[in-house]
Parts: sequence; structure tokens; C-alpha cells
Amino acid sequence: MIPKSAWLRLNAFHVVNDGLYDSVPILLSFMFIAFGAGEREVGIVTSCAAACSTLISLSSVWISRKLRMAHVFFLVSVLYGIGFLANSAALNVPFSGFFFVLALCGHGLFHTVAFSYISAHTERCFLGKTMGDFTVIGDIGRIPLVSFAGFAAAFSLWDVPGWRFVSFFYGAAALLTATWLLMSARHFPDRPEDHAASDNPQARRLPSFALLRDKDVALSMLSSALNAFSSDRIFTFLPLLLFAKGMAPERMGALALGFTLGSCLGRMACGRLIDRFGSRSVFAAASLFMAALLLALVAAEHFFLIVALSLMLGLVARGASPVVQTVITEPENARRSYAGIFSMNTFFRGSINMLTPLLFGFVGATFGMHWSFCIMAGGAVLAALPLLLTQTRWRIAAPLDPGKHTKPK
Repeated sequence: MIPKSAWLRLNAFHVVNDGLYDSVPILLSFMFIAFGAGEREVGIVTSCAAACSTLISLSSVWISRKLRMAHVFFLVSVLYGIGFLANSAALNVPFSGFFFVLALCGHGLFHTVAFSYISAHTERCFLGKTMGDFTVIGDIGRIPLVSFAGFAAAFSLWDVPGWRFVSFFYGAAALLTATWLLMSARHFPDRPEDHAASDNPQARRLPSFALLRDKDVALSMLSSALNAFSSDRIFTFLPLLLFAKGMAPERMGALALGFTLGSCLGRMACGRLIDRFGSRSVFAAASLFMAALLLALVAAEHFFLIVALSLMLGLVARGASPVVQTVITEPENARRSYAGIFSMNTFFRGSINMLTPLLFGFVGATFGMHWSFCIMAGGAVLAALPLLLTQTRWRIAAPLDPGKHTKPK
């Protein structure tokens, strides 16, 4: 069972972490336009951030055995603080890009550690709801922080661009959060990993890719990777698509609010649908619906229609996050290696995210951003196919220890 104090603090930091993470694409778009840059530069910075985050996340199995959970989160928060504060004084694209890459380095590590801990201490029959609740709580941070960044970055105060004030405020908030994490470290679990695994002297430093010999594991990882291709960069390039449609910068906050509100509602709904209909069915339906919405967004021109489509897109793009986390742990043997499963999944999704910003940025700069979103739609359709190829029926595994692996109280 997850202790109540740990559950509350885990979710509290999740609010801050996800809010800061999703504020970066908004600020990046405003900053790079101010510096005379465009789609290619946004793609390069985002790819570099994904590469650094992936490399760090790949070591999460080893890191989670060496550090307390609060100390892992402390490092993540410090990286955010340094990156945002430095960018409040950014003068050019290389400076801004470097410090935003630094800010985003720990994002994947946080989620790998958190998802592994929750999966290992939650009964399978409650996992969909628990994952859905956990991911939707992260959107509580996205809604105010991302919306505020979108609105404030479009205005100036005393001839100073609004994105500088937002960067300074968010950086200071991240460092204050890091201080709180140190002061409350005793309320977090000793280790994100199970004690039995952390005490094993032969435990690996990196995840074992031998898990891919299981066909169900390999196919679920492929679906997750294709989902990353189609959905993970929607929000990154959404501002550029809307700017290309001639939308005023002052309206960007409304679009960000619509997308993040849809994410919040979608994660709550999808988490509960998983426990009722199964993760594979929900995943396939969400993928196909997302493809249709992406194409509709490309064709839409009216502002209120675009807001509505952004909200619905958030429902299935970000809303599918708890579905992905349960899909990859469905195969029966996955429950014996949650840390390895999530670390490996982060590696594959991170590898995809290293390439897609470059691809979408190049396509957008050369042919137009609408073609990048059409490619995302094609990837969403393909993401549903691997899970349909599984021949075995995935069983709902019983918890390893009924006294310990229960839903959070």
C-alpha cells in the first residue's frame, strides 16, 4: 500500500513537474519568434532535450536504488529552476536552447520512477483508475501554469517581454519546490524500487532488454513508441501551426487552456475505462480518434472550432497516458520487473522523441506545419495495430503481496 503522506507529496510534486514541463513549448515559441528563429530551431532544441532526458531515464533503475525518492525529485526540480531562471535573461537562440534542454533533462526520470513505484504497490484491478488519477493530478498543474504562460508571454511590461517574467517566476518556484522536497524527504519512501530489488547486489544498472523476447511485451512497446511518434509533440508544435493559420498571439492562452483541460478530463475518463473495457480496446479507440482530430485541426480555420478541437485532442492525446502505462505492464511477467519495463519504455519513447522534433520541424519549415500534423495522424493509426497482433489473452495478474500491493489509501 502506498502511504498516504507519500501519495500526497508524490502528487504535489507531479503538479509542479508537469506544469513546468508543458510551459516550455509555449515560452520557446514566443522566445524563438522574438529571436528570429522558427520551426527548425524549435525542433533541434526539443530533440536535444529528449535525448538528454532519455539518457538520464535509462539509468533510473540504478538511480532509484542509490537515492531516496525525494532526492531524485529534488534533482529534477533544481534542473527546472536553473533552466527557467537562466532563460529569464536569454539573449539568443543557443543560450535559450541550452538552458531549456537543461530544464527538461529530469522530466522522464520523474515519471519513470513514479510510474514504477505506483505499479509495484497497486493491485492490477485498480491500476487503471490509480494511473488515471495520478496523471490527471499532473494536469492540475498544467492548467494554470501553461495557461498563464500563454497569456503572460504575449504581453510586455516596462518594455520587457512577458516571457522573461514568466521564466523568472517559474524558475524561482522550482527552486522553492526543491527546498520543500529536501525538508520533507522523510515522508517519501526510502527507495522508489521495492526493497527486495534494491538489496540485490546483482541488480542491473540498466534495464534488461531480454524482456522483449516476450511477444506481448515487444508489441506493447512498439505501440507505445508509435503513440509517442503521433502524440508527444502535438503540444510542442501546436502554437506554430496556429501561428501559421494567422492566429493572434494573445489567443494562444485559450488554446493552451483548451488542450490542457481536455488532457485532464481525458486522463480521468481513460483511467476508469481501462478497468472496465481493457487497456488494449481503449488504446486502439483513442489512437483512431486522435488521428481524425489531427486531420480536422489541420482543416479548421474558425477560432472557436479550433479551441473545441484542441480540447478534444487533449482528451485522447494526453488522456491516453494512463492507457500507455497500463498497456506496457499488462503482460503477466511484466509485474516482476516494473522498473525495467518503465525504464525501457522511456528509452524507446525518448528515442522517438529525439527524432520527431527534427522531422516535424524540417517538414514544417519546408512544406508547412499542416503536413507535420498529417504525419502525426498517420502514426496514430499505426499505433493501434501492434496490440491487435497479440495472440494470447492478457491476464489480470494478482498482486505479489495482497497486504502490500493495494490501491492508495
